[in-house]
Amino acid sequence: MLNIKNPSFVGLCYYLLMADKTLLMKPEPGSLPRFERAVWDQSDVLASTNCYAFAANSPDGHPGTYGPQPGDRHFSYLREITVREVAEKAMTDGFIATEGCTKPKPGHYVVALAVAPNNDYHWYRQMEDGTWWHKPAPGKAVTNRDYDGNVITDPRTANRRNKRYEYTQFGGFFYVPNEGLKVGITPDREVLREYELQEVVELVQRQKQQRKASARKPVKADNDEFRRERARINKQRPRNRLHAFVRRVWHRAEDMLAKIQGKPLPQRADPDAQLEALSERMAERARAADRHRRSAELKEIKELIAFQEQRAAEGFRPTEADLKVKLSRQKGQRHSHSVAADVQNGYLRWTPVSRTAPADKPQPAAPTGEVKRQPTPDGGDIVVPVRDNNTLRP
Repeated sequence: MLNIKNPSFVGLCYYLLMADKTLLMKPEPGSLPRFERAVWDQSDVLASTNCYAFAANSPDGHPGTYGPQPGDRHFSYLREITVREVAEKAMTDGFIATEGCTKPKPGHYVVALAVAPNNDYHWYRQMEDGTWWHKPAPGKAVTNRDYDGNVITDPRTANRRNKRYEYTQFGGFFYVPNEGLKVGITPDREVLREYELQEVVELVQRQKQQRKASARKPVKADNDEFRRERARINKQRPRNRLHAFVRRVWHRAEDMLAKIQGKPLPQRADPDAQLEALSERMAERARAADRHRRSAELKEIKELIAFQEQRAAEGFRPTEADLKVKLSRQKGQRHSHSVAADVQNGYLRWTPVSRTAPADKPQPAAPTGEVKRQPTPDGGDIVVPVRDNNTLRP
């Protein structure tokens, strides 16, 4: 049962229905925290923060990331890019929906949300002079100008179209405490974030492979059906000029007889129209199958994200070695750490190789499935997996 008194629910209803009708009010002098642009221009902050970090006034604590995402702090990951989803995740981080107006709230400043559906989101932040600032992307400096170069006085009327996306949907206004909010993952979850990202990448790649494998049979069946139907339709066409002449005479006679009898004229199928209808029907079938497939794939991704949320909340933290192995497996590469993991799991065995073997006497080949050490010019050695028919043992 929905609780109308819950400000989060009221806020959701507001920005879905009334976001474009809100009157903007200029903040009172001295009511907002001092904007220290030098902090946001620091090289590490510039590279690791995005529009959401700027809106939350959270410049620190995002090393090695592409900027924090709404909900990450509290294990509530984004599943899709919509106004409702982004706003709900932001409110789990502490953003407060304005509930219909941007009247200054003591101890808070105002931010605004815009969304390019299914692609990206963008946040704006109001300053004491009434202008709105934003951070276009990690690596780019904060600015109070839109993509036309005009000073932003209202994010709803500003040009929100950049080179990649157009943020067509305005998501409403929110309050943020003057001291800012801690958003994004904590430092102990950096490896976890990359590990989870690689899990999603693996799932997407597996879906792509399954898509290719499963599409062959239906495509062949559809092509065969199309050829049969096209052949049947083409049989209705005249075989030659004499056949066409006889058919026209026959049709005229049928039409004259229908008029004499007071009946409607007979409807005759047009082969060209039939072929066009057949093509559209087959195309619509393919589009429907594609929609169904995409829906199933998106459901799989959402289920994986839900599992990742639960697992992370329960304290799961992979090691860097786990991440390296996953990265090497995902890319199909054989790095030293993956070879070491294979040795530890018993898939490969170390074998000593003599360094004093005569130059004119070749060393015996190592058994299949083993690895050997090979000297380097600097006096060290490297691990070389021994191949069997140009392949490595899994």
